[in-house]
Amino acid sequence: MRIIAVFALLVSFLLPAASAQVASTAPKVDPNNPDRVQLEETLQRYLAAYAHKSYQQLLAVWPTLADDKKEAEKIRRHIEDGTISGEGMTVQPVETNFTSDGAVIRAQRTEQYVKTERSSSISHRDLNMGNMPVQDPGPSQVEKKKPFKKTDTVWIKFRKTGDNWTIASIANQKPQ
Repeated sequence: MRIIAVFALLVSFLLPAASAQVASTAPKVDPNNPDRVQLEETLQRYLAAYAHKSYQQLLAVWPTLADDKKEAEKIRRHIEDGTISGEGMTVQPVETNFTSDGAVIRAQRTEQYVKTERSSSISHRDLNMGNMPVQDPGPSQVEKKKPFKKTDTVWIKFRKTGDNWTIASIANQKPQ
């Protein structure tokens, strides 16, 4: 009985000290910061544009994409590609730095989808089995589904105009 009382006394002294250490090492992030909330909403609009396969929604959240003709065309073709299905993208922010006119988020981006490749082949088997005429079945269709998954580090530069946040650029290298 005495051992249990001593153990209870030790726990009552050590438990508050342990929880204080955990609380002091946790990062101090203000979830009510309106800029952080708006950045998160902007990222969600970016991800929704991909989920809906909507190039117009993507341009609404990333208007400067239209200025980079090559990248814009590559993304537009990908979004409109009918052989791509099951598309999903996640963006996990790692670090956020605010600038005078916006912010830069370093993030882990994971993109995955399934690409369906169709091909046809002609089979020239013995079509005259036992001297009985047989109709040529024509080319046979072969369908292969190739899963694709890519994770990379990206820097997403945001621009703030009034109360509106948009994406200014997305790059694989830290912006200058």
